[in-house]
Amino acid sequence: MDGSVVLLVIMALVLIVAVVGWLARRGVSRFDGEGEPEPEQSELDLELLPEDILPGRRATIVLFTAPDSPECALTRWMLQDVAATSAGVVFAEVDTSIRPELVLPYDIVVTPTVLLLDAGGNRAGRFDGAPLRESVEAQLIELSVR
Repeated sequence: MDGSVVLLVIMALVLIVAVVGWLARRGVSRFDGEGEPEPEQSELDLELLPEDILPGRRATIVLFTAPDSPECALTRWMLQDVAATSAGVVFAEVDTSIRPELVLPYDIVVTPTVLLLDAGGNRAGRFDGAPLRESVEAQLIELSVR
């Protein structure tokens, strides 16, 4: 094969991998609060919250984490700050290495995963991947006006 053909094939493969990676990453952080949730997902078992955490008056933010994920640590810090600066909002963390039995029922395919619960403990939203602070705050505001 000619050297320029090999170079062209390598460049095409790199481009394909970059596009696939960009598309995959773009779909990772999504909010699933639109429309009606599936019946089996509409209520979250509040027993997944640590015993010393009571549900928030307005909302509860539940973060599913993995111990080896740097994105989880950054997301934890951000969500703790959001909860601390938002009246009636409580933060709770579920470590999937300690509570692996929750991975399948809550369809945790990527960490971090964030569930937003309303005051009654019903699932009001979901972010797969690290959400933007503005997105979380916008959903909390939407919960306030419901």
